[in-house]
Amino acid sequence: MKTLCKVQRSAVFFAVLGCYWASAQDLKKRANEEIVTPREISNDLRDIGSADTSSSSSKGKGGKGGSSSSKSKSGKGGKGKGSSKSIKSSKSGSKEKSKSCKKSKGKGSASDKPSKGKGGKGKGESSKSSSKSGKGGSYSSSASKSGIGKGKGGGSFKSSTGCLDDEPSTAPSTSPSMPPTVSSAPSEFPSSTPVGVPTPAGTSPPSHTCGVDPLTRRDMIFNILAPVVTPAAEINDVGSSANLAFEWLVEDDGYFICPDDPKLIQRYVMGKIYFQMNGDDWLQCSRPSTSNDPTPTCDVPQNQGYEGVEWLDAGNECDWAFVKCDSNKCITHIEVDENLVTGTLVNEIDWLKDLQVYTMDGDPNQIAGTIPTQFGNLTDLRILDLDENALTGTIPDEIFVTATGLEQLDLDSNQLTGTISTLIGGLT
Repeated sequence: MKTLCKVQRSAVFFAVLGCYWASAQDLKKRANEEIVTPREISNDLRDIGSADTSSSSSKGKGGKGGSSSSKSKSGKGGKGKGSSKSIKSSKSGSKEKSKSCKKSKGKGSASDKPSKGKGGKGKGESSKSSSKSGKGGSYSSSASKSGIGKGKGGGSFKSSTGCLDDEPSTAPSTSPSMPPTVSSAPSEFPSSTPVGVPTPAGTSPPSHTCGVDPLTRRDMIFNILAPVVTPAAEINDVGSSANLAFEWLVEDDGYFICPDDPKLIQRYVMGKIYFQMNGDDWLQCSRPSTSNDPTPTCDVPQNQGYEGVEWLDAGNECDWAFVKCDSNKCITHIEVDENLVTGTLVNEIDWLKDLQVYTMDGDPNQIAGTIPTQFGNLTDLRILDLDENALTGTIPDEIFVTATGLEQLDLDSNQLTGTISTLIGGLT
């Protein structure tokens, strides 16, 4: 019988020792994974070693059953047939669980529900208690320290915060599993809604180059040209030179001149010269988009100051070939000689008020019609050279009256009629 008792005591000893070792290993693991203060580890080891059933170190006097409610004093139960121990690790609300160590002998039950049982007499006192335990109650707590109780019919204690010290710590309860990373590389997808959200159509008026919508710009240019520069009927006559020049100016011209541009009329007159004198048939410098030459060129004699781009180019008209301008971009010279120029001379020529030289002579030019009287309004005109064409009619008297600075008048090889005015003697 003594031998059997010794064996049983040895078994109990080794069981307790095994549980102590498992708990120590659990605390060691937690010390590596979490930030645990030395005091917490020391207290936990001391609690396990002393097999205390109180919520904290206790030496008070408890009644039978050794049980209490939340935040109450707990006594130390006497020896009995059954006891259990449950350790559940969870710190600061963490859901991680540690290994549990349970040992039981005889008839013991573990429950958070109230139960009745007889416990032995003992002494116990809790530092965090508000009342003494009575007879037959079980222990239930939501925030207190766990212990190991021994007593007949005693229930085990399972705390919702685990079997570690719940005292607040200045250090974080858990460490992040991975350090935060910051990447300078752009993400594959945008992380947020783009800041620059497109404005729905119609919420704001569109911007225009000239500050007005295209239709208003068209009307404004028309009202500038008609009837002062060209009669409205001519501009509205579809297919006429005036109509073609107007439509080019307001619809097709890449220069996109505005109604308030002081060179508006000058550009219109140059366009009308091109269309009225069949510029698409010219040998050189016709507009590529409408030229009748499949491979139009713009080869102009060098070193005479008439080099430039084809007519109706989107650049300034002063950059067109056969044209010269002064420093104010006012046209002073137009010389389109021997270039298959046909059609008739434009009446709007006097709107080029600074014109000094106008020559369109030489075969194969074949300009027909009469010489407009408006040439007489060019007070700065010095040279008018229209020989070798197909002009008809008389020489206007106005040329001799107004263009008093005329130096050269070359009209031979045409089909002119009538007499030369005696006003020619007034030329200086």
